[in-house]
Amino acid sequence: MMLDLANYTSERDLASLRAVDPACGDGAFLAPMIERLLQSCAEHGRRISDAEAAISAFDVDPAAVNASRT
Repeated sequence: MMLDLANYTSERDLASLRAVDPACGDGAFLAPMIERLLQSCAEHGRRISDAEAAISAFDVDPAAVNASRT
């Protein structure tokens, strides 16, 4: 719901945007963001490599970063 409210939907060309998750934790927002980004690439005929800089995620807790990567 939060991503919808922020208009972060696959109908937009998300690879052309830059999203930042300043507290990624275990990836509760990050995972759906990546799913939407991949769907957006497919819908807009983009390669996944076009989205290389589309999302940045950070956390102060290294364990949370590892959980998010997993």
